[in-house]
Amino acid sequence: DFPVLIGLGLMVLAATYQKKVLWFFTGLISPLAFFYSIDRGGYYLLICFSVLMVPILIRKLDVSIIKNTVFSWLAGAIAGWFLLILVFGPLDLFAFVTTTSNWFKWKDFIDSYVYPDFGLRSLRHTLPPVFVLINLLGFSVMLPRYFRARELEIASVHLIAAVAGFFYYRSALGRSDEGHLKYVSTVIFVGLGYLGWWSAMFFPLIARRVTMTIFLIGLLWVSGQSVFFATAKIPEIMGASGRLISAAAKPDDAFLSAEQKKWVISLQSYFSNEKCLFSFTNDNSLYYLLRKPSCTWIFTPLSASSRTYQRQMLLELDEAKPGVLIYSSPTGAQAIDSIQNSIRLPLVQDYIIKYYRPAEEFDGWKLYRRITGSEQSGSR
Repeated sequence: DFPVLIGLGLMVLAATYQKKVLWFFTGLISPLAFFYSIDRGGYYLLICFSVLMVPILIRKLDVSIIKNTVFSWLAGAIAGWFLLILVFGPLDLFAFVTTTSNWFKWKDFIDSYVYPDFGLRSLRHTLPPVFVLINLLGFSVMLPRYFRARELEIASVHLIAAVAGFFYYRSALGRSDEGHLKYVSTVIFVGLGYLGWWSAMFFPLIARRVTMTIFLIGLLWVSGQSVFFATAKIPEIMGASGRLISAAAKPDDAFLSAEQKKWVISLQSYFSNEKCLFSFTNDNSLYYLLRKPSCTWIFTPLSASSRTYQRQMLLELDEAKPGVLIYSSPTGAQAIDSIQNSIRLPLVQDYIIKYYRPAEEFDGWKLYRRITGSEQSGSR
């Protein structure tokens, strides 16, 4: 999420100092962040739009403020998209945007179980949405004060802290594992700390000192965690390019164990006469190892989790009618986040059960063979 974090940092600086160049680079990051990660980039755009409304509301329609903020941001965003067109070409960029636009709508809701538990017995799931609500309510309470004092800079930074946690919390709604909860909670706690910082100004001196001390301890803890994580990853990142270069010169067999080589040879014997491959697992290496194209446009079942894409997959699968398909494998690739594809994709599962039957099973692999016309008529 490096581009998004850089963009949020620039946004805070731009909101604080109201410099055209800072708003320009904040806009420049927006298409790059979207291209890096569709969902994170989408959150970044929503935060930008929210913050750009603050000077318009507080200073009303002050033309000079609009030029400094909105126009500068738009100039940066246009420059960013133009840069992407130069790098990737207009056709490839258009294909990327049109192909992945729907992904942002439901991507987070296919990765894991939807938010499971609320209540005192599950505080780790209950507290983050409560803190998100406190952040938004806190900003709403402070907003009249910002209007009266015309404090554009403070209002903008406070809004960034409040809405960033709100939008990023969406990542945990469908993927409620421990890692994602910690990831989104960091942004939420920053907003909560900012609210506490300014709220303490209305308290006696001792209360302000206690509040600020708690905030600084929390900030140092979060920063320390980030620095520790970053420094631990530096050696791995620095050595990645060298490993990739050396790996590219090796043959495919160098990356496979003896057992995996045996699997490939066995699978090749079953699929030698097939024009294409359909795998109900999420192991994309099979298409390369077996030298077979995918029978469907969406070759990773995980990406077809929406019912719209399941129906599209079934239309293409019914047209290709592969004689054999891979139903499951010993690698566990058909159960991302412990959710079996048979549960995640019920329409595809029903189709396989209706038109295919178990054929071969070896070393944890399950292959299904298509039911012939005579078998169908015999079963009636």
